Amino acid sequence: MELPSEYIRKISKLVEKAEEKSEKALNLIQQAQQILYQRLGIDFSKIKKENVYSVNLLEFKDADLWTPKYSYPLYVNTLKAIGQKWQTVKIGEIATVKKGDEVGSENYNSYLDKKDSDVPFIRTSDLVNYEVDQFPDFYIPKEIYEELNQDIQTGDVLFTKDGKIGMTAMITESDKVIIASGLSRLRLKNDAKKYNLTPEYLFLVLSLKETGLYPALRRTVTASTIPHLREERLKEIEIPILNKESINEITKLVKEAFKLKDEKKKIIQEVRKEIDDYFEI
Repeated sequence: MELPSEYIRKISKLVEKAEEKSEKALNLIQQAQQILYQRLGIDFSKIKKENVYSVNLLEFKDADLWTPKYSYPLYVNTLKAIGQKWQTVKIGEIATVKKGDEVGSENYNSYLDKKDSDVPFIRTSDLVNYEVDQFPDFYIPKEIYEELNQDIQTGDVLFTKDGKIGMTAMITESDKVIIASGLSRLRLKNDAKKYNLTPEYLFLVLSLKETGLYPALRRTVTASTIPHLREERLKEIEIPILNKESINEITKLVKEAFKLKDEKKKIIQEVRKEIDDYFEI
């Protein structure tokens, strides 16, 4: 069946518009990351990556984890460089951390088999470009979603703690999801206000390898064959506190980026509806 050219143009324009918003959102996040690097004022390239190193016995005795990664000089010296220049606060002090749930593969429904009421099930592989996949591999029945009551809200920060450690995302207004046990949800407490912290700033700090990935890998252990970061360890990660003006500047850029991501998702939903209606799916 040949589709009308007018219909094809309409769908193409919507897709192009969505792609433009997605690209602009990524550019804004990258711009915010560069500003954060500049404001931190630390030349991280000068911190050497040492493959062979030794640890003083007293330091090892006082170490929080008896693993090679915990004493890895790149991770330790990066933290020291930040701490020497900036006040830091542990995630556990300024945010609540709640892990997702494993609902059992017997409850998974694929995209083709799902019901309209089913809810997207977000695993670590479903975090793409700092957002949750709009159409993930699996969906969960609404009854399980309501039973678990994960209370995922717009502006929540997601951080992967199993498998591929240290991936970040933020929840947009369009995201009605349930997160798997490999992810943790971070939400700022009222205590964060005294540091002028925002969800957008927390997200961006965790998106940098020096302030998000390295501290996470330092505290990661391997359970059987899968890398795992316990919630208690995630809460120990330290967030550098910049001045209010810098935090506001970064927050504005990230907020605009996720506004664009949300608009993109709404456009994609519109495209999907147009196609479903046309083919009477």
